[in-house]
Amino acid sequence: DHSAARASYGSYNSADVQLAKGIKLGSFTQDYFVAYRQSEGYRDHSELEKFSLAGKWLYNWGGGSRIGIIARHHQNDAQEPGYLTFAQSREDPEQSLSFSVTDGGKREISQYSIHLDTQPTDKLAWGTKAYINQFDDTRFIKFSAGVSQQERVTEEKHYGALTTLTYRARESLSVEGGLDFQHQDNKSLRY
Repeated sequence: DHSAARASYGSYNSADVQLAKGIKLGSFTQDYFVAYRQSEGYRDHSELEKFSLAGKWLYNWGGGSRIGIIARHHQNDAQEPGYLTFAQSREDPEQSLSFSVTDGGKREISQYSIHLDTQPTDKLAWGTKAYINQFDDTRFIKFSAGVSQQERVTEEKHYGALTTLTYRARESLSVEGGLDFQHQDNKSLRY
């Protein structure tokens, strides 16, 4: 078993906390991770909050064989300080112009996978995994005072499965073959 923790505090009232825990119960291992970060940001109107959570569960039943599940989730909520002209950035690089007061966004990323690895003989190994990744991002942004604010929505879903069989004839020679299926359903919308 192992544990780790870390905390930090820095510029712009930035705070970061991370916790990790690993547990081994015979052939079963578990790993957990959680993190939180917040900051007021270098520029005005650039506060952010981030949260991450992850877990990994593996069961090893001997002979190089194991099955496992991995799950991760990340969420980010942030204000956006907007765009400055070159002259504005030199005059006051920390400013955020008044038309950017409602700019900001939310992003979520989730990843899930299942893994199966086995080694039936010293020379033969087989690995298979299936996965799903999901990415959702909603952002509100106004590029200048004379234009309307845009809502930008990105939605992506990726999933697939991969399997590989490897034959090691000798230390300097191996032959590998496999199948791979991957699919993406992506949307990028502007309002």
